[in-house]
Amino acid sequence: MRLGYVAVILGVALIVAGAPPVHATEQVPMDRPGSVLLDGVLSDLETASQHHCHDIGVALLTCFRSASARDHEAGTTLTTVALNIDDDQAVASSSSGYVVAWELMTYAGSSVVLSQNYSNLGTIGWNDRISSYKVYTTGSGTFYEHTFYAGRTQQFCCYAQVSSVGTLNNTFSAFYLP
Repeated sequence: MRLGYVAVILGVALIVAGAPPVHATEQVPMDRPGSVLLDGVLSDLETASQHHCHDIGVALLTCFRSASARDHEAGTTLTTVALNIDDDQAVASSSSGYVVAWELMTYAGSSVVLSQNYSNLGTIGWNDRISSYKVYTTGSGTFYEHTFYAGRTQQFCCYAQVSSVGTLNNTFSAFYLP
């Protein structure tokens, strides 16, 4: 009986004191809603759309304050490709492929490297935010206007560079890369 009270008191103490931040080495699952890693510390989802993120080989979207920091961290498993755009770099794949998307036209603003399929880009803070993108794969893929792969589409293929998505600006809600 006393052991139960001790567990409750410890649980309340942790809640009151605040749990320590989750660090990248702790592998938080990708489906944990509303969370991303920013510079190795668990942060809110809004962070993703304000920084430079990637989903390559990690269980949780990982974000950095600069594209070069993101590319350096992701570069341990990928080839880094200089784009000569505002001194940013993007990550390219040596095999399955990736897409680098930006929040503004002409490859400007916050960015995200997408290597996984998303039926809802809102789960990583990128719903209705994409204005330009570059493709780093020999295969094809599709952006969708609505979640769960519905609505108007914009298909891409083979190292495409799209500086403006035109009438679909800030409308993509799903992403598919076979």
